[in-house]
Amino acid sequence: IILISDFWHEERDVVAAVSRLSSAGFDASGIHVLAPEEIQPQADGELLARSVEEDSEVELSAGADLPERYARELQAHCAAVEEVFRKRGGNFLLASTDTSIERVLLITLRQRRWVS
Repeated sequence: IILISDFWHEERDVVAAVSRLSSAGFDASGIHVLAPEEIQPQADGELLARSVEEDSEVELSAGADLPERYARELQAHCAAVEEVFRKRGGNFLLASTDTSIERVLLITLRQRRWVS
């Protein structure tokens, strides 16, 4: 099974979902899909971050160190999600929404030998 998601969920929820699949005998792999502005946001001044999943908002102030802090947090989050799959023998791929789904599914997955 290949799960395609932005994985903007609590790590424990991702672990639980992948663990259930593994326990049921499925080989679970993940494609972590993020928009370019999620990978490298262009932020300056006051921001309003909105969580669609949780229907909440957080006001943020974008200081000079925000891009660096965000990059560290995103890298840690992606590494945690990747580890969830790898620990259970699955594959993991981080993909941007500006890469066509055809390229991801037909070319990248073949190159990585996920599919033949």
